[in-house]
Amino acid sequence: MDFKEIWVDEFSVHPDYQRMNIGSNLLTYVRDELGNESEKVSGIALTTERGKPSVLFYEKNGIHVEENVIFMSGRIEV
Repeated sequence: MDFKEIWVDEFSVHPDYQRMNIGSNLLTYVRDELGNESEKVSGIALTTERGKPSVLFYEKNGIHVEENVIFMSGRIEV
């Protein structure tokens, strides 16, 4: 890769505090802080469930679905 990106493992706002711009403000803060680093981070990567309200939240905040990526998982039988 010729750029650096941050991987968001978990991101949530308690339902009682949603729709108060807390999540959007946090994403803005993270972007601003990472953009000011000497080795700038220029991308954000994350997973979320298809069809959930979080998809609209992320799209509203400039994060889009990558059509060329497939998330795969499987079980390990022990």
